[in-house]
Amino acid sequence: MFEVEDSYWWFGAKRALVRLLLGRYLPAPPRVAVDVGCGTGGTLQAFAPLGGRWVGVERSELALAFCRKRGLPDLLQASAEALPLKSDSADLVLCLDVLYHRGVADDRVVLAECFRVLRPGGRVIITDSALDWLRGPHDEAVHTRKRYSLGELTALVEAGRFRVLRRSYANSLLFIPTAAYRLARRVFPGRGPRSDLLALPRPLERLLAAILAAERALLRRIDLPVGTSVVVVAAKP
Repeated sequence: MFEVEDSYWWFGAKRALVRLLLGRYLPAPPRVAVDVGCGTGGTLQAFAPLGGRWVGVERSELALAFCRKRGLPDLLQASAEALPLKSDSADLVLCLDVLYHRGVADDRVVLAECFRVLRPGGRVIITDSALDWLRGPHDEAVHTRKRYSLGELTALVEAGRFRVLRRSYANSLLFIPTAAYRLARRVFPGRGPRSDLLALPRPLERLLAAILAAERALLRRIDLPVGTSVVVVAAKP
């Protein structure tokens, strides 16, 4: 991830989607923002220029070592289920592709921690893997515990006392080819568990990025009915 997340089309499209949601649903630049499960730090580095203090929380020491290579200053080693932050201390929490992970024993506890650290009126942006029937070798490789339907994730967020502002599927324009590829890999797993993050020819990467840019234009106007990801934006009352 560290080697490719600054240039790979998938990561670029995910950050562009989050940036779109920030522009729509964050009333002011955050004084304190928290990236829960910050991984190797690409998202922190991308959004730090927005201003404010950006804090990365990550359980893996290896991932934090890569964050330090980026020169990121505010890093905390901890589980998403026990955030080492004061209550009501953050304006924004990002929980991007965290809840699905098999290292998360209880997704409700993670959401409760996100709620606790947010100030009243603060926002949380949650993205995650969609639709458990898409599970395949990629999920084994990236330690997937669960893939969510939009209804399931929305219900979890509402049960966590958040007020949902936006809910939609994402990666919808690529849904049919992606679903076909995932199902084919279940039938023909090849070498077994392996991530779908494969090196692609540059023209193909540009095409895929353009398709997801067109999808973001749709998301400015409508929610999407199906996709390989789920997105929820919510506020702490």
